[in-house]
Amino acid sequence: MQVAKRPGLLTDQFTKGALARQAPFGSRQPLRASHSSSNICSVQNSPTLTEFAKGSLKRCSSLLAACFLTGLLSVCPVQAVATITDTIQSSNLVLDTAKIVPDEEELQLEQTLKELELRTDWRMRVLTRFGPKAGPTENEVKAAWAPDDRTVIIIVDPSSPNILDFNTGQAVEQLLRRTFFVELQSRYGNKFFVRDEGEDAAILGTVGALSECLQRPGGCAVVPGIPSDQYTLTLITSLVGGVVFGYSLRLEPSGPVRRKWVWSLLFAPLWGSLFINFGIGPIVSRTSDPWPIVGNAAGFVAAAALVQFSPLFAKSAVEGPLWKKKDP
Repeated sequence: MQVAKRPGLLTDQFTKGALARQAPFGSRQPLRASHSSSNICSVQNSPTLTEFAKGSLKRCSSLLAACFLTGLLSVCPVQAVATITDTIQSSNLVLDTAKIVPDEEELQLEQTLKELELRTDWRMRVLTRFGPKAGPTENEVKAAWAPDDRTVIIIVDPSSPNILDFNTGQAVEQLLRRTFFVELQSRYGNKFFVRDEGEDAAILGTVGALSECLQRPGGCAVVPGIPSDQYTLTLITSLVGGVVFGYSLRLEPSGPVRRKWVWSLLFAPLWGSLFINFGIGPIVSRTSDPWPIVGNAAGFVAAAALVQFSPLFAKSAVEGPLWKKKDP
């Protein structure tokens, strides 16, 4: 049967049906006509390129929005999104946003600061935070605490190499010089003290030193108290001074020196500086406890006696005259 080939949908459908009836069921092959009805129907029912692009754009927008919200919640939790002004009040003397002070110590610290303000009219506040941009802003702190000339704000940042920083009023700066705060930072804010004692101990030590110095009539030139490492250094200098003093007592008179004790006077600038300036001075200026002074004095005397009377120095070269007359 021959069918006239005419373009059109009906002719293609008729041709497809006739060919299907002629071929057996198991030997049917797919038609490869260039204009079949199935191709035409699929093209008509498929979405256009514009509709596909619009759908893809919507899906991409939804995915990007979901990713952005997820990242925002992971970086800024719901608790952190709340304004910090709800957590800082004028009655809060300690704002521990870094959570480094235990609750019991925080209550005791607030009580200490309240008593200091009632007794002396000096105001002290403590703010802890991780990073310079964390915690309340400067305007929020000023609005809540209203710092004046008699206010000291201790800023503690555990992420910094030295965790201590200070914001002081003009009256505080006149009473306590800049060198005092530099030493205060060096003693309690260095990483070695924080590693051994902890951040809370650094805060308590700083508050204690400031409270003591603010209550003194003339303030403090140095930080009160002497740490163990600094006392060890003063003890070593006292021992070295004693060695120099004992060594000078062993020298025999020679040349212009007619008495043995004159040598000790000649060496006095050396052993005196080691014992008095570096062994006793730092202790007297930092503490009223007499026992460190007694210990350094005892070390000085023991070192001098050991060098002077020990048989190890009996054949020392210094026993001979230092100025020998030349033979004519």
